[in-house]
Amino acid sequence: MQVDTSAYPDIRLILSEESPHPHFIETNSDKPSFAVQEIYNDAVFTQTLNESAPPRAIADRLSLVLVLDATKSVPEDSFRSSLRSAESIVHSLKENDQAALYVLRGEPQLLVDFTTNRDRLLQQLDGIERDGRKTRLYDSLYSGIYSARSAIQTDGTGITAGLTAHTAVVLLTDSRDEGSYLTDNDCFELTRIGLESRVPVHVILHGGDEQRDLLQRLAYKSGGQLLQTPNRSQLEAFQMDLRRLPRRIHYAHFQSQLSHSENPLPGESIVVRVVMKSNEAEYAGVSSYRVPFTEWVLVHMHDPMWLALAVALLLCVFLLMLLLIIMYLRRYHQSTEQRRVAEQDRDVTHINDIPIPPPPPEDLPEKFTVPTAQDYIPAGVLMDNERTLYMREYAYRLLQMALRDAEANQKGRLITDPGRGKAPRREYDLFLENTIIG
Repeated sequence: MQVDTSAYPDIRLILSEESPHPHFIETNSDKPSFAVQEIYNDAVFTQTLNESAPPRAIADRLSLVLVLDATKSVPEDSFRSSLRSAESIVHSLKENDQAALYVLRGEPQLLVDFTTNRDRLLQQLDGIERDGRKTRLYDSLYSGIYSARSAIQTDGTGITAGLTAHTAVVLLTDSRDEGSYLTDNDCFELTRIGLESRVPVHVILHGGDEQRDLLQRLAYKSGGQLLQTPNRSQLEAFQMDLRRLPRRIHYAHFQSQLSHSENPLPGESIVVRVVMKSNEAEYAGVSSYRVPFTEWVLVHMHDPMWLALAVALLLCVFLLMLLLIIMYLRRYHQSTEQRRVAEQDRDVTHINDIPIPPPPPEDLPEKFTVPTAQDYIPAGVLMDNERTLYMREYAYRLLQMALRDAEANQKGRLITDPGRGKAPRREYDLFLENTIIG
């Protein structure tokens, strides 16, 4: 059972009524009845299930594996009859069908992989000649079944997008196995694999019937059939049977009542249980689906309560975004102000400070005396100290302004020149941290 919620709350179901043999589905003419239940939060809601299309038991696409015995152990007339049967099957393929071709020449050989080109298949069949002596029949069936299984995996064979597909293996031989590595028990294990993979094995015999009973059991156990030297009408009927599915597909839909009564939210899981009654028997299938977001919004957008809730939610989101923007701008303004204050604190001299020029020469005293222990003049000491302090402060301010206004990669040097005959002249790089002035 598959659940489609693309038209929620209209739930579409694809139901498969399966059988191990397609002829059971064909002869079962009793029209089944369905009942569907939705289970949500331990509550069960029974719905009315309506079929949206007639049931289908014929495949829209056929993936076929032909296995042709082309060893020299097959008589010439039997081999030609097998070739004609294979060509007739290829001619019956439709445009979307695909087929692969194996031949038995001692060992199974893949001549044509899965293709929709019927002309290529017919061309390869026309060029086949008998070769090899041993007919490894079971080994070839193994290759054919696993090729069919690969077609199921890569081609998506199954119930997909409203289309049904079917895969089968057709063995054309004279019924004699010679030298297979697989035994009879292995062969029946292959039929189990084919049955589980929904790959029936059909056998067409031309010639002897030495292993007819064994091959017939193999075919029936896998859901296939055996034909011995079929005529034209039998072969045409067989070609129709190739397209019959081992299941009958029902397409149904129902209107979910949960969207109005329980109001499940998007993403919540709903369990669907379908009960089918057919031939006085009752069958049940269980699946689940999640409430889709987009379809849920479309259903509730006209409901006043949900509309008001949506508007309130959008308003809350808008206010939250506005609050975040205001907080961001406030933090940005505070950080900018803090950086500006920190830069001012690092500057000892403000940019607007104007250095005081030195006094004119005529205002300076004509003579400065250096006090000694024998000749101590307090006024002279005070005047000399004031002049020295003033010159140091003035020079320091000029140096500070020069360093602050200097551009990148410029140089600044401090030169001390005590005078002739005294300490040597020294230069200091003002942009190094390990200088004396630093």
